[in-house]
Amino acid sequence: MTKQPTREVFKDRLREITDFALRHAQNNLPPLGPHSSEEDIQAYIKKVWEGWKWAQACITEDLVYIHISRTALQRLGKESRKNRDKSRANPLATAVKNLNHQEAILRMAANSMVWTMFRMERWKVRWLWTAGPRVPITSIGPQTSAFVDDINGSPDSVALMTDITSLVGVGDVLVVDWDHGGRPVIVELKSGATNSRIVSLVEAHQADIEKVPPHELEEIGPQARKHFERVARQTEREQNFESIVNNDTGKDPETGAHFQNIGTEAMDLDIYDPALDAMMSDAAKAGSVIECIDGCLWMGVYYRASLKDEPWQNFLQEITNRGASGSFRVWNVQQASMHPRMQPIFLRAMSAEWVHDILLGDALVLAYIDWDAFFQQANDKGINARWTTRGERKGITETLGRQDQAFRRDGRTPVFGLGEEEYYPLGGAAQRIVVEGTSPRSSLQMIEDALRRWNESEDGPGVDLRP
Repeated sequence: MTKQPTREVFKDRLREITDFALRHAQNNLPPLGPHSSEEDIQAYIKKVWEGWKWAQACITEDLVYIHISRTALQRLGKESRKNRDKSRANPLATAVKNLNHQEAILRMAANSMVWTMFRMERWKVRWLWTAGPRVPITSIGPQTSAFVDDINGSPDSVALMTDITSLVGVGDVLVVDWDHGGRPVIVELKSGATNSRIVSLVEAHQADIEKVPPHELEEIGPQARKHFERVARQTEREQNFESIVNNDTGKDPETGAHFQNIGTEAMDLDIYDPALDAMMSDAAKAGSVIECIDGCLWMGVYYRASLKDEPWQNFLQEITNRGASGSFRVWNVQQASMHPRMQPIFLRAMSAEWVHDILLGDALVLAYIDWDAFFQQANDKGINARWTTRGERKGITETLGRQDQAFRRDGRTPVFGLGEEEYYPLGGAAQRIVVEGTSPRSSLQMIEDALRRWNESEDGPGVDLRP
């Protein structure tokens, strides 16, 4: 990147990274089909990995550059504030904010590779995330660099450093090896005698520090307990994730609740991305476009000049005039997509140019779910739908955790049931509509399928019904 990465320079860089990493195979090989040979599949995979390896190097380089630039700007900003020089402090603060946004976008590009590694199995991908800020990329350690370079030197495997993502909080490297079935493996890199001894103790005593003889901890040093607890947490996360990957069951790392996948991933879903892609094209010419999808999802696209005309108020007024009911939340699709656990917007079925415009603020995409209409459609299908009561709110929060709060109303969440059965939270349906492009019609199909599967399950309410 140049020394002063302007918006256009960064957009060109982003286009370069995403086009090569995410579309490289599609541009160089015929698409795979149901009758593709093993050789065709392997050639396709290797071409994809070729793009990933190149993109990872670029993303890492840019993240290091962003960290260096941000540190320098923050130091200058601190000096300016100390001298009460607002004329200089405010532009510096804006520059830091822009770098933070660029970092988030680059990490989202890395997240896209993780999602693709796991073949879009969101049930598995979302458990990779752990809450908390990401460590700035200041440099890559020699051990990690050597390990990744060795794996990526082979056309049959790919290694992705987890620190460059905003998603993966488990392990140091994700490795996929075609010779071992193409299943992602989490690798935790440890070095040094102390780390080796701690790992041995954790394994020998099942991660329970109370079982470790005190003299063994004393031999390691004064920080032994702290190191043991850290490695124990890492080991527990890795074992939990391996259980999720191999057995489709595990614990929510945030709430500790036990969940089991019940197979909603296999459904054939409709997406509205082609319609949104056409709206983006029309709005780029006309300034703004508003449409309703499946009778309950209102989408508004506002481009460049129209962004100056208070689009949020105009959008709400227009959809109300056209029959939208309720007083529900308006979603900024870009902001909703930035959460690490959400499917990266790069993987939506839209032109890369429109995706870049959304991410960099050249276009504003607003979404509004008319829940009254959505609930009515659910009722028409025989699904009972309502909002939780305020008394039910605490239990729902403990079950779902914080990540679904964005898709609630006044602290409440949508719940659904069949017949006289108990109601269950399926707020992930809204997440899939707003962030992942699932049509409301398909979302209702997912909800109905999940409820029927729960009724047939022997595991009771421990089953995860979040689509």
